Amino acid sequence: MIRALVSSPRLLLLDDIDAYLDQSARSVVHRVITRYPATIILVSRHPDVLAHATTRWNLDKLRLTTFLS
Repeated sequence: MIRALVSSPRLLLLDDIDAYLDQSARSVVHRVITRYPATIILVSRHPDVLAHATTRWNLDKLRLTTFLS
């Protein structure tokens, strides 16, 4: 993730980046994601991460549901 941030891409694709992190490390990742000035598409199982999303998609049993903030 750090290498990607250094080059300042306009789009970040993050797949379960916080899956095996403890709470303090997850907090650092969340701060970076929240302050990032470009588009981020991410996969997460943690509701606290999803709470920061402007748009969420939920895929369950081949049914896609959209939630707008």
